[in-house]
Parts: sequence; C-alpha cells; structure tokens
Amino acid sequence: MTTVDIPGTFLQANLKTDEEIYMVLREKMAELLCEIDPEKYEAHKRWDEKKGEYIIYTTLNKAVYGTIQGAIRFYEELTEFLKSRG
Repeated sequence: MTTVDIPGTFLQANLKTDEEIYMVLREKMAELLCEIDPEKYEAHKRWDEKKGEYIIYTTLNKAVYGTIQGAIRFYEELTEFLKSRG
C-alpha cells in the first residue's frame, strides 16, 4: 500500500455538473474581495440582517475542499489519470 499527498488537488479539479453549486463568502472574505477589486465585487455585496455582516453569493466552477462535489470530481479525475497510466 502506498500513500501519496497531491498538493492543491482540489484546486485542479473542474466541476463538471448539471447543477450550479453556490458558496457564501462571509464578512472578512467579502470585504477583502471588495478591497481587491471593487468594480467586480462591490455590486454583489449584500447585508445579512440576521448575522449583521456583509456576504457575497457566488457559484463555483472549480472544486473546493470540503464540498461533496469537489471530492467526487477529484476522485473521478484522479481515477481517470491513474487508469491512463495503467
């Protein structure tokens, strides 16, 4: 048995799915994105009344660690790669 660590694996897996996968960026991340590129992100920033913080809703096109879809896509891509190598 062999164990291998593949750095950045989830960042390399594209999400190929018919469904849209949404992610909520809260408070600090939403603010940082607006500081980095206000023209792109400021229009998407919303105030969350319940939490009392700014949020940005976004869709994903790359796998993100911690999502089921991301884990499935990475597994599929890794399996395809390993099979192609025999």
